[in-house]
Amino acid sequence: MHGVKRLLWWLLAGSVGGLNRGRILEELFNQPRNANELAKAVGLDYKTVRHHLRVLERNRLVTSMGSG
Repeated sequence: MHGVKRLLWWLLAGSVGGLNRGRILEELFNQPRNANELAKAVGLDYKTVRHHLRVLERNRLVTSMGSG
């Protein structure tokens, strides 16, 4: 498995939070949102969404904009 495919598999399918990260990415593909808006859209706690966003940002799948 290529590096990118392996990374995506781990982030979205091979780890406990993968399903939630996939839901967050889907929301972000539809339109940019802040963590609070994402939490409401996917029905997760704000701190949980922030954790998943940090994981996605560390792996360069999302970037942050503005202050926050």
